[in-house]
Amino acid sequence: MKFKNYLYQKVENSDDEESNLPPQDRVTSQTNTVSQKFCCFFVALVFVVALYISVPQLHYFSSNFQTKKCEFYMKSTKYFPECSLDNTTSSWPLLISATPRSGTVRTQTLLKELGFDITDDWGNPGKHGTVSWILAFRDSPEGYFGPVHITKKQSFEHVLHQIRDPLASITSIAYTEPWHKKNYFNFVHRHVNLGHPALNETIDFSNEMRISFALRMWVQYHEFLDEIADFHFKMEELSIDMLKKIIQISNFTMPSENLFQKLKFEKVVNARKHKEKITWKELEKIDSKFTKRAQNLARKYDYNSVDENF
Repeated sequence: MKFKNYLYQKVENSDDEESNLPPQDRVTSQTNTVSQKFCCFFVALVFVVALYISVPQLHYFSSNFQTKKCEFYMKSTKYFPECSLDNTTSSWPLLISATPRSGTVRTQTLLKELGFDITDDWGNPGKHGTVSWILAFRDSPEGYFGPVHITKKQSFEHVLHQIRDPLASITSIAYTEPWHKKNYFNFVHRHVNLGHPALNETIDFSNEMRISFALRMWVQYHEFLDEIADFHFKMEELSIDMLKKIIQISNFTMPSENLFQKLKFEKVVNARKHKEKITWKELEKIDSKFTKRAQNLARKYDYNSVDENF
């Protein structure tokens, strides 16, 4: 009430003051009032015109951004309701993905021992899903490497991103993966930039080329999975608590505590013999640009080898 009375008094005082002015000053005062009203009208008109012009542009940019975002997401096998086609469905609850040589067999084996129908790379997803580097990207049903065949209508509700020590993983990818095989190389080539054309025949690559392919694959796979995954975890830190988190996110029924206690983490390995672990300095000599990107990811994932060994 006090504020209203104050305004009312101000208006009354203003009217009284104007009525006491000489006629010439009163005309000047009225002219100023008209000018102020015209300025306000003009500003309002400019604002409306600007809004009329900008709203369609904002809608265009928003729509264009959404289109580009969906184009990116649709490269994956994850189910994005806002981007998926009407006939695309969430066919399986879980995909855990990584690069090759990231300990995915270990994760799959542990989940299987807990009673879940989870397959590995070398086959189609089970009832609960799969642990697979091959299914990170969407391909044609016949285009996947190996015996995996899923349709463009099938997808995963949750995608989790598994990581392993960068240097150990890149070394293993370089020396143990079949880069010389046309179907393997061309599958990877379709989804990441390997810096080399697709193969028409089997080629026996040099060690340096294999390391380059491994580095580029490791970087681009993890950058992609960072964008689409629900969360990431380190293979070296896989534990009962992490398995429980995976199970909760996937909306699976939690197994009994007795089953968790029976798990033998240290016995689950899928090691392959290869040369000594590559160093960051060796990687930089081969490809400094991708080495820097790999180091940025390594720091993001809390692997200290970047600063200790470079």
